[in-house]
Amino acid sequence: MSLTMRSTAQIPPPATADILASNLDWSVALGLDAFKKTAEYRDGVKVAGLTPLQRYFLGCALSWARRDREEDLRRELLSDVHSPPQWRVNGPLANVPEFYEAFGVQPGQPMWRPPGLRVKVW
Repeated sequence: MSLTMRSTAQIPPPATADILASNLDWSVALGLDAFKKTAEYRDGVKVAGLTPLQRYFLGCALSWARRDREEDLRRELLSDVHSPPQWRVNGPLANVPEFYEAFGVQPGQPMWRPPGLRVKVW
């Protein structure tokens, strides 16, 4: 499937910063900082074979889970300034060091992003 996405040059300047922040999803890092302060995180108990960190990231991903028809995705790419759900998960999570720790992501695997290319907002 070949799709063409809108250039950010077509987005009014005030919206560009909002969309960029939305696509980087700073809430993942903010939520992770809060989660690390919980007893559930500190206790490190596995549930259904998953560590607390793995469950946190799985929850982040599942919040965007959906299946779009190709024509809906095309329409959305041409009319919505936000990234499709898949990239609102894979993009931000590939920037979080704890994600690599949680799942043992290594070079050559699909979610691997070299440390120098990972985005850190703050």
